[in-house]
Amino acid sequence: MSKKLHIHYLPVGLTTFQKDLVEILISLHSKSFREEMGIKIEDGVDNSENITIKSEDVRSKISHAQLVYLFDNNIRAVLNHPCLLVDHYMPRQFLLMEPNERLISSSDKFQKLDHIISSLINRDRTKFPNPLKISLISHNVRELDLLEGFLLGKRLKIKRVSGTSLFDEKHIYPTEKNKIDSSNDSSESKSITPLAESSSNKYTGYSRDDYDYSVKRMKKYNKANDDDWLFLTTSTHLLNDPTLLSEYNIELIISFDPLLDPKLEALENIRLKSNGKLALIKMIVKDSPDHYILENKIKFEKDNEYEHMKESINHFLKTRDTSIGEVTKLDYNGLIEGLLSGTLPSNSLSDIRLTYETQGNIHPYLPILSPLEYSETQLSSDNEIIDIKTYQMELMKRTVCRMKDIQNDYREKCKIILDKRVIETDRQNKFDDIKNEIGVSFKKFQDIEKSLNDSEKRLERSTTETIKLRERLNLLKEDEIEIAELLTITDNGKIQEYLNKFEQEIKINQEKLDSIKTENAEKYESNEGLRLEYQKNSSNAADLGSILKNQKEQMDKMKKIIDGPTASLEYDSVLVEGGKEIAKLKSLQDKCKFISNYINKMNSHYDLKISNTNGGNGNGSSNGNGSGAGGNMNTNQGHRSPSNPSNKERSMAKNSRYRSTRSNSPAYTY
Repeated sequence: MSKKLHIHYLPVGLTTFQKDLVEILISLHSKSFREEMGIKIEDGVDNSENITIKSEDVRSKISHAQLVYLFDNNIRAVLNHPCLLVDHYMPRQFLLMEPNERLISSSDKFQKLDHIISSLINRDRTKFPNPLKISLISHNVRELDLLEGFLLGKRLKIKRVSGTSLFDEKHIYPTEKNKIDSSNDSSESKSITPLAESSSNKYTGYSRDDYDYSVKRMKKYNKANDDDWLFLTTSTHLLNDPTLLSEYNIELIISFDPLLDPKLEALENIRLKSNGKLALIKMIVKDSPDHYILENKIKFEKDNEYEHMKESINHFLKTRDTSIGEVTKLDYNGLIEGLLSGTLPSNSLSDIRLTYETQGNIHPYLPILSPLEYSETQLSSDNEIIDIKTYQMELMKRTVCRMKDIQNDYREKCKIILDKRVIETDRQNKFDDIKNEIGVSFKKFQDIEKSLNDSEKRLERSTTETIKLRERLNLLKEDEIEIAELLTITDNGKIQEYLNKFEQEIKINQEKLDSIKTENAEKYESNEGLRLEYQKNSSNAADLGSILKNQKEQMDKMKKIIDGPTASLEYDSVLVEGGKEIAKLKSLQDKCKFISNYINKMNSHYDLKISNTNGGNGNGSSNGNGSGAGGNMNTNQGHRSPSNPSNKERSMAKNSRYRSTRSNSPAYTY
């Protein structure tokens, strides 16, 4: 970020009520302002009769120049907030009782400020976790009262630097001086506490509590609040006191005064303390006198201040219809995030251009109020204003009249809304009745449909039974015909032939019946055997299932034991012990191999013989028959018997040393 202030101009419009107040001001100043501008009165402009001036009122008559200055001040006041147009004393308690919605809705500047404050409070705390120090600069103390009344109750620590606070929340900004004072107070409280204890508290058998219960110490060590700080001041106070905000680490400045000089010494001090990271938001009404002055500041000179003021007012009167409802909607969350991170480029004044070509919808000096459906009040341009008192009375009269018209229009529209609500309620009641009728009809339809389905099912069953009965009837008719034919036969031969035929059929059918009965009995016996086998297999399967279930449970238990820490530790210890045993076995094998090689080497060089004393057998026998391990070894090596020693052996025996016969270990002799 550059060392200069990061300035962002925020365009602001006008509400309908602000526009109406501007039109009321035009109706009071139209005559005097046109005369000051040297503009002739056109035929289409309303000219009412001159107000009669008495001789004693000539001295107190207000001049046209004073009216122009008054016109300029009132326009600036209305552009900020309509309540600032009231020049007399306003009880401060009214601001505390005034709803925020009413304060916000009547001024577009306050609406934009509400969006900015909400975006600051609800910003991404992960990116910007530290509390912000914000300064809000207004034109005067009266405007600051309105701002404080609007901001009270929000998640902000408000500190009023200029003027008297409406409600002092007693927030203490943590400066170095405050820290030193709090440490001194805590040390004084600690030094006083032992004296009080020595005089009042005697020894009770318990250890003395040296904890510091002072209020300031508790406040010091309480959890820090993450609410942002908001410092309220005026541009006039800031101009006269360059060190006004120097002790606060201001990070963001919101100025209601667009004419605030960025090169002001107080702002320079703030910027130096913040290491150049300082953002300034200027709220400016498009095509307002302030906008005109800022746009043409290079051309202005101090001697022509009055002329420049008239030109700025004249420009505003010509383009005042463009200041309503044409301000582009902004992404306030993105605006705040860009300003805090330093990634948002400066929105210069050239981005908010003045309007030089008007649509011609309104006359610059003819007041036209916003249309109301239930009011046709029109403003007339007074040709003369006698004094300031008359001016204030006329301003109050027209303002109150307009407010009454607005309230009347509001009441009439509320009546229409109430009537429409009644009509809508009746319509909804009819809808409910229709829905109820639909529900009843649907219920009847369901009942009829159910009875119809039952009737169709009964019809289907009846049709099936009818078909069966018809088939049976046909069979009976055939039997009847056959019986009738048989009854007509009178010849005995034919009767006997029929009897033989029927007996043969009865016999065949009886044989078929007997075979079927036999087959049925066999299948019954087979079925009984299969049933018994099925029961046996089922019981075996149940036993196997229970065994399998037990095996699964045991396997799960063993798996838990194996997967548990105890089994792994035991397994690791067994692996370690196994490794040690394997190492020992390998060592013993190497040692045995070495001893065997050593014995063979000694036998090859010195013809050593291993003798077993006291039998030398592995089972401890003393008969010396060589049945033990030593005897076997001697036999395998082909040693001679001691009963037949050779001459060489006898000579070697003389030189050998005596060995004890109690040992079972083999003895090496020469």
